[in-house]
Amino acid sequence: MMFNRIFSLLGIGALIFVGACTEVELFKASASRSYDKIEKSVAGAKAETPQEVYQRALELRKKGDHAASVTLLKEAAGENHAAATYELGIAYNQGQGVRENTVKGARLMKQAARLGDSRAQYHVGAAYFHGTAGEKNLRKAAIYLGRASVQGHEKAQYLLARAFENGWGVPKDPAWAARWYGKAARRGHGPAQLAYGVVNSEGRGLPANRVTAYVWLTLAMKTLATENGTDEEALSLREKVAAEMSAAAIAKAKARAAAFAPAANTVFADSPTVMYVQYSLKSLGYDVGGVDGILGPRTRDGILSLQATRKMEKDGEISPLFLGRLLQIQRGG
Repeated sequence: MMFNRIFSLLGIGALIFVGACTEVELFKASASRSYDKIEKSVAGAKAETPQEVYQRALELRKKGDHAASVTLLKEAAGENHAAATYELGIAYNQGQGVRENTVKGARLMKQAARLGDSRAQYHVGAAYFHGTAGEKNLRKAAIYLGRASVQGHEKAQYLLARAFENGWGVPKDPAWAARWYGKAARRGHGPAQLAYGVVNSEGRGLPANRVTAYVWLTLAMKTLATENGTDEEALSLREKVAAEMSAAAIAKAKARAAAFAPAANTVFADSPTVMYVQYSLKSLGYDVGGVDGILGPRTRDGILSLQATRKMEKDGEISPLFLGRLLQIQRGG
């Protein structure tokens, strides 16, 4: 399995450092045995599957019948249904349909995280990150946030980026942080859009690019104004960037911002990932042209050259395995 091959390359920290598995690969790696049990059925049996039970629980909750919903969530969670286990943890934490019990809620949340639910992984990781569950542990935070991040959870990606930018529980790596800020920004996360604007304006882990910075600061202004009612920080930073731009460059940036739509979590080699690869290859001495996030011929040639030098499979593609190997090389491996 691809995920296991990555682990063999980077060891126990692979999940955090690679962040490079598709949702399907991570699902298989973290929860295959549990879901194998769920998906098996006795021939001719008409019993509901855990997924069907879970769906009924959500429907009952929508109707306001929290007690009945919890009963069904318990049934599905008893079959190791990750989402049901997460929702049951929320019910205990909030006292909905059951007596409030935050200790049990936290235990269920960790169980759901182990089963592969990205919301639970983010919840547990954020608790360790901020120290809101009685323990602040940045290394544990990074592990859980890394697991949620590879599944496309933008809030987890943002916190993971902060961890790598500052060296909190993980090696300090501004370029790897920039990739995660970019992925979260493309998903429409306001604070990540602001951070990615700063990354591009100041050249933190990426070459400075005022047009790209202006784009992301413009988007951050819109998102943060909607979410928080204020966009002052993004506006101030954008004005500083604009002061050093031509009218043509500003017009180009405005057009790009106007055309933005939040990205789906389906493309592995997205522009922040391509930019990380380009930046890393240039730092290793390979000529890939500009760091523009476009996987063009020169970037593919650089990938092929590295693959040949390091005796890797030569395909010119950015795969999870290739990204993991590149990250290992960047770290001196």
